[in-house]
Amino acid sequence: QNPDDPLVQCVASCAERVIGRKPEFMACPCWTDGGLLSHYGHMPVVVYGPGEMEYAHSKEEIVAISALEEYFKAYVEIMGEFCR
Repeated sequence: QNPDDPLVQCVASCAERVIGRKPEFMACPCWTDGGLLSHYGHMPVVVYGPGEMEYAHSKEEIVAISALEEYFKAYVEIMGEFCR
């Protein structure tokens, strides 16, 4: 994803405001629907969520409740700003 894309910029600024730190941008090493939406739908995609990437979508996946609460607040902020 292009770091200058409006969606990427929106996620970065909202996450920093709500969570207090800039998100780390990297390629997602796992499969998500985002690849299909980006390729076939020709739309920007950002995969953003709590937890450690090494455990994402695995049988050992674990996420702290406090992280879920923080990210929920960030999602609300992102939707509110991006959908204006």
